[in-house]
Amino acid sequence: MVKRFKIWVYREGEAPMFHSGPMKHIYSMEGQFIDEMESGKSPFLAQNPDQAHAFFLPISVTYIVQYIYLPITTYHRERLVRIFKDYVTVVADKYPFLEQKQRR
Repeated sequence: MVKRFKIWVYREGEAPMFHSGPMKHIYSMEGQFIDEMESGKSPFLAQNPDQAHAFFLPISVTYIVQYIYLPITTYHRERLVRIFKDYVTVVADKYPFLEQKQRR
């Protein structure tokens, strides 16, 4: 599997919400996976999107909750969903390859 399965990581967004995640936390698996993909050393990392079997959006749901959701006093889930949808829309608009790959 290591020799064949490849993941393409999108480069959009800025830390802390994107490209990083918690490393010492109950949800540290999210941060460890993002770190593994961002390090450039993962054997699963695709060098270009044409090689990819999967596409990864390096967004930390944990950090969105920590930095955006928890500081407010009303806890409506719609705000979290909107942030994630906006990010997906930005990536899909900038990289139409994602949309083309999904049609196949």
